[in-house]
Amino acid sequence: MLAGPLFTRDALTSPRRPRFFVLRAGYAASFFVLLWTTWQAVIGFDRDPTLGETARLNRIAFELFSYTQLAVVLFGGALIGASSIAIEKDRRTFILLLVTRLSDAEIVLGKFASALLQIGSVFLASVPVYFLLSLFGGVSYSQVGQVLVTIAGAGVVSVGLGCLMAVWRDKTFQAVALTILGITLSLLAVEVLVTLFGAKTWRGESVESWLAAVSPIRSIAAAMLYDPSQIHAIVPGPLYAVLGIVTAMIYLAMAIVGLRVWNPRGETIEPRESEASSTGASLARTRTATRAVWSNPVLWREIQTRAYGARPVLIKLAYLVIVGILLARLFSIDPAARNQSPLFMLAQSMVPVMVISLILINAQALASVTSERDLKSIDLLLVTDVTAVEFIVGKLMGVAYNAKEMFAGPIVMLVLSMIMGWSPLPQTVFTVIVFLVLAVFVSVLGLHSGLRHETSRAGIVHSLGTVFLLFVGIFVCLYLIVISGRFEAQWASFVLFIILGSMGLWISLSANAPSSAITLTASLAPVATFYCILAIVVGDRFAPFAVATSVYSFAIASLLVPMLAEFDVATGRTNAEGD
Repeated sequence: MLAGPLFTRDALTSPRRPRFFVLRAGYAASFFVLLWTTWQAVIGFDRDPTLGETARLNRIAFELFSYTQLAVVLFGGALIGASSIAIEKDRRTFILLLVTRLSDAEIVLGKFASALLQIGSVFLASVPVYFLLSLFGGVSYSQVGQVLVTIAGAGVVSVGLGCLMAVWRDKTFQAVALTILGITLSLLAVEVLVTLFGAKTWRGESVESWLAAVSPIRSIAAAMLYDPSQIHAIVPGPLYAVLGIVTAMIYLAMAIVGLRVWNPRGETIEPRESEASSTGASLARTRTATRAVWSNPVLWREIQTRAYGARPVLIKLAYLVIVGILLARLFSIDPAARNQSPLFMLAQSMVPVMVISLILINAQALASVTSERDLKSIDLLLVTDVTAVEFIVGKLMGVAYNAKEMFAGPIVMLVLSMIMGWSPLPQTVFTVIVFLVLAVFVSVLGLHSGLRHETSRAGIVHSLGTVFLLFVGIFVCLYLIVISGRFEAQWASFVLFIILGSMGLWISLSANAPSSAITLTASLAPVATFYCILAIVVGDRFAPFAVATSVYSFAIASLLVPMLAEFDVATGRTNAEGD
């Protein structure tokens, strides 16, 4: 049965779902949309291109395709690999797999193969598009092959790491967060080694060339410069793929060995009848020592209990290590030595920290609801007097407390840059306010997705996918405009990007309850995000602050007001007619 009954079941049932084909077709079609927009940005449709222009177009499109797909595969593989097992734990169905006749290897490898099937089918749908590029010059088949094997290796590593973290940790949030942070740390570690030892040589090649074999980003960059006519001592792409598969096998071996060592964890054990009397007496003696619950029990549970698993300090430690590495890189390099402005150097460190912070804050908010839904504890609200305000406010304040390090990381970096004289006081204040508004937005978005979608998997995909769309999609659009140097050269493609992005955002946000406010939010958010990034690039200070705070404050209200107004309907206290 291939990789076991778990994989066989997914392999047989996945093609029966229409979204399986829609996702692959839509993903492949998105590459043709990118190619069309790149053509308009580089050449235009008012004349026939020369052979040299076609080759340049293919080089730019090839680079854009490769890095975009690498981000999708790394992000999607980590998310799917971690959630494939973690969601089973949240639903308390993973314990059922442990009492079956399935071996440890069948459980772990089955889940790994199932997750690899999902992300791999999407990746394979894009392979023909890459080879079409090589037909028009500028890109060789060897370069295409190196990039594809690099991305495939990155997907195997991310899925394997996600499965390991999900087996090790007992909550979805911890598994997803540690997987994302682990991938980020590995990429940063390579950059640190390049900075320290990149100029040295080993076996006739620079250390930087060897380190390209352990970083997918540098492997793709090496493939872009690969010349088949020359003899190369090291080809990073295939070597990275081999090392990636070996690393994934190590992760899976660790997961198989630790499957029954780490699990089950935290299961309550009911006392036997013979022990019931003694247990009842001990409970009576300790009843007076119980902790007092606050006036808002939801907030009390978020702060005073281990609602998201034991030892969350690992997530915070990994995050702080990332912030520390980027801070050290920021303040150890003289901008004048690289002919770069201090603000540009600050952005190189600030953007990764902000994106990671927003993703983790969103994941924390989403987990605060999906954990309740998976445990069926949200049904207890039917027989309690917890109000909508207490639930929503308690969850939001709990997210702020549990993810306080993610809130503080970018703010600390901004304050330090202001002290160093790199960022003026007004710009620092504006940026801090915009970040806090975005942090509140992703928190509300996580609650919204958790309440609107019936399954945890759907909530995770829509919530984290929305954050991914808002940032990666806009950066791709901005990159094309920078290439052309003129906005008017691709205004049509820009409009197409905004329309498609707004449609995707509307589908994700509206779920089963569309509204005019959500429709307006989906229309404004991509445009506002793009404008803010572009305004920052050209040096404007106040405009991004005004636009971002106004648009995303409205987005927060458009998601928050329905949650408060329809909370009683969702919990069954009243019906949709308001009786």
